[in-house]
Amino acid sequence: VVETIGNTRPSWQIFKELGQSLGLDKFYPWENMQTLQLMQLNRDHSLLENIKKMGYVSYGKPLMLREPEMIAAFVKAFPNARSVDEDG
Repeated sequence: VVETIGNTRPSWQIFKELGQSLGLDKFYPWENMQTLQLMQLNRDHSLLENIKKMGYVSYGKPLMLREPEMIAAFVKAFPNARSVDEDG
């Protein structure tokens, strides 16, 4: 962790304060980064703790549309997904 220099603020705080000064308070209901993260996760405390513990979050299968192996793995995992078109 690096100590802040002078009146330096994090970007989330700068954007929140700018939004509030423009009268957009309703779009910035959080108080700090912790409450913002909880809002993004629908207040799921256990998911937030797991993300912090693991250092990342993963949802489903990765998909690069031009990689046949990835498409096959995705289609196998999600059989109800939209069909692959003629060019993959």
